Amino acid sequence: MAEILYFDNIDFEIHRNQQRKSVAVGIDAFGNYYIASPLSYSDSKIKKLYYKELKPIVLRLIKRTLPKSAPKSYTAGELFYYRGKEYPLILSSNYQDRTLVLKDGMFILSSTQQPFARKLFEQWYKLKLYEQLHLLLPTMCRTINVTPLSINVKNVKTIWGSCSAQHNITFCTRLSLVPERLCEYVIVHELCHLKYMNHSKAFWNEVGKYIPDYSERRASLSNTGQIYKWW
Repeated sequence: MAEILYFDNIDFEIHRNQQRKSVAVGIDAFGNYYIASPLSYSDSKIKKLYYKELKPIVLRLIKRTLPKSAPKSYTAGELFYYRGKEYPLILSSNYQDRTLVLKDGMFILSSTQQPFARKLFEQWYKLKLYEQLHLLLPTMCRTINVTPLSINVKNVKTIWGSCSAQHNITFCTRLSLVPERLCEYVIVHELCHLKYMNHSKAFWNEVGKYIPDYSERRASLSNTGQIYKWW
């Protein structure tokens, strides 16, 4: 099994070679990120080099390989994700409320509110994620035996979730758009950080207790995550 190190929500296969004198980063033919390093380099040294030298290269690779998607225009019939499913937007002159609603398999918005659609979608998704977390977190916290100090939802575009040393957990608003099994993985991932503030083997073993297929879910989120947006 390949050795994996985890930086910036990306799994890197570590290829150690006795003949190599320096580190390099790239993507293989199957789309997997890797770091090639000298045999003698420890995980901590690779991590230091990643943030000092390799991260800018990785960001360029990501930008080059991610599929381009057109920005949302918030026109009638345009599709928007919610929990992994797509629903069309309906602009109604009869609907007078200033809020966005999901009803009968359609997002419904007053045509007068179309100029504010992006913000209204963000507010709606944030509210729905808070509702989902309210239902899921009590049971998950009891099962994992952890107690976060606070739970926040923010529109952070670069990460799905984070856990601070003070036990404050933040989730990205976009989690409201992804399939429930992927959202569940992110929640468990961050809760397990309350026990292990790293991505050590012990941490992944802990995640695996509650999500045995976490590796597949993580890969799915990494491969498809860019489609789940409302802007």
